[in-house]
Amino acid sequence: MTNPPEAIEGDIFAFYEVVRIVKCPKHPKLVGKSGHIAGKSFEDGGPIEGYAVWLPHLEEVWSFDLDALESLGEFVDPTDFESGVTIRVSPKGEVIRDESH
Repeated sequence: MTNPPEAIEGDIFAFYEVVRIVKCPKHPKLVGKSGHIAGKSFEDGGPIEGYAVWLPHLEEVWSFDLDALESLGEFVDPTDFESGVTIRVSPKGEVIRDESH
């Protein structure tokens, strides 16, 4: 998994960048916890809407808005997490099949 070749409006974090949760009103116990960027939410041609963050202490991926995260200036090693398989998911949670890859 790599960053898309073209710039995406509003994209401020890279894949595998370590981030800290600075705001999470629905789950305040997550504030201060850290993880790494595992995915990005955006419509084709549209701006970044949010980020998927792997939270190792929970062994789960959670979705966060852009302003809920801050960079710690570090990156995890992608080879620790990559399976070689990438997928695209629609806003409804459906896998988008792309026959060109």
